[in-house]
Amino acid sequence: MISFQVDETPSHEEIIVSVTAHLRVVAPEAPVFSCAFTTEQGESLCAGSENIAVFPNCFCVFFRENLPAGGLGVTVMISIDSQTSSESWNLKNCSLIQGKPTFALCSECVAAGCLWSFTQRICAWMPLNSYETDKQDTCQKYPSGLNISKPEIDSIHPNEISFYGKNYANITGKHLDHVTKIRIHGNNDCNLKKVPFQSRSSDRLTLHIPGGNKGRMNVSVELPDGTWYGSAVVTYRSLPSCDLLSPSTSWASGGRAINILGTNLQFVDWIEHMDPPQKLGVQFNSSNLVYYAPSSGAGTTRNTTFRLKVVNETIRCATLTYHPDPEFIRFTTLSSGDNLKITIEKKVDKLNISEREINIFALEGVTEYKCEEHKIEHSKLFGVDTIDCQILQKCNAKIELVKIHIGNYIFEVTGPRNMSYWIISIFIIIPVIIVVFVWIYLSKRKNQMNQRLEPLGCDIRNEIRQDALMETQETQCQL
Repeated sequence: MISFQVDETPSHEEIIVSVTAHLRVVAPEAPVFSCAFTTEQGESLCAGSENIAVFPNCFCVFFRENLPAGGLGVTVMISIDSQTSSESWNLKNCSLIQGKPTFALCSECVAAGCLWSFTQRICAWMPLNSYETDKQDTCQKYPSGLNISKPEIDSIHPNEISFYGKNYANITGKHLDHVTKIRIHGNNDCNLKKVPFQSRSSDRLTLHIPGGNKGRMNVSVELPDGTWYGSAVVTYRSLPSCDLLSPSTSWASGGRAINILGTNLQFVDWIEHMDPPQKLGVQFNSSNLVYYAPSSGAGTTRNTTFRLKVVNETIRCATLTYHPDPEFIRFTTLSSGDNLKITIEKKVDKLNISEREINIFALEGVTEYKCEEHKIEHSKLFGVDTIDCQILQKCNAKIELVKIHIGNYIFEVTGPRNMSYWIISIFIIIPVIIVVFVWIYLSKRKNQMNQRLEPLGCDIRNEIRQDALMETQETQCQL
């Protein structure tokens, strides 16, 4: 239904791709006709250049520097009114298809949309409007020359993909180095899709599997003589879904492992983080998809969204909340048998950090010890969480600095507080406090006694004065 040919402009700086739709349209008016050329990465091939569509032909011009030596996978989507059809090829630099003139080389040249010159016996660019050799049948003028073994397909990986297809799938087998095309088809040949390969060796083919409908499809390979061999099965399934994040928060410095819970997550290629914009790799573990939160670039609480990328399509996911980095206050040490126990105090936050997310290292001079057996106790009542760990077989170590690693975040706590020192200090301070308390108590009692005795003394003195005065008066009366 669709054929193509390639040529270069007179300046040799640009490549022209010409596509012809071999269709007969019966309609009272000229049909609405358009073409879209895209690369295997989903980018527009003709971006910034001319793209002309006049039924039944389309033309796309792009810079020659965008055509790699190994070829470029291109898909053209033709739209005629409400109907669409697509075809994929591996465009090649015609002048680089070289070698001994054989049926195989001729067929490879023609399959690439180039012109095989029988006079010069070389592959060259196809002049526009020239159809000198646009079919592989013309290569029959050469002896077959195909002294090659039949290709065999052992497997295709992955063999389950989503409706959107899959980038960089691999076919493994034997004698694959002469394959020119890959065919994906269902039980009905109307669903036939021919796709180019991205790389080729004797035992491996790398390709992009295009999107399709739910169900099983067969995969075969084509030789230069047009024959097809082998059959593998690839199954199209539903798109991934993003249901839940665990945990749904991260510290500002990033590096926290975030689990995405959902279905068919094995089809996700990467994650598009929206704020700040960046592309993140993923790891698939059981039914979970894991990625590591990047830095938020700010120390305040904020929400950011991200999306799942499947091939070149996007699936919206959940919201991740960033909080400020955790803040550690102090640490203490205490000998515990043969081990040294380290207790670290941390301000209460909303991160709900678990033991497996923390790595603690203690420094004695230039010697670094890893603190093992972490235990976290959360306490909102006092506004402080505690983290306990132990340095094994180092009960007498004099720790001067503790480093806490959490994702991309490293926090250093200085100024050790030895627990034994505090215990001894407490035993010394308590008696002093008791003595001071007793002295204060006795002083207060003494003051209270003085306050009570002073009025009594005054009364006694007054009585003595009155007795003396009465005696004096009696004496005067006798005289």
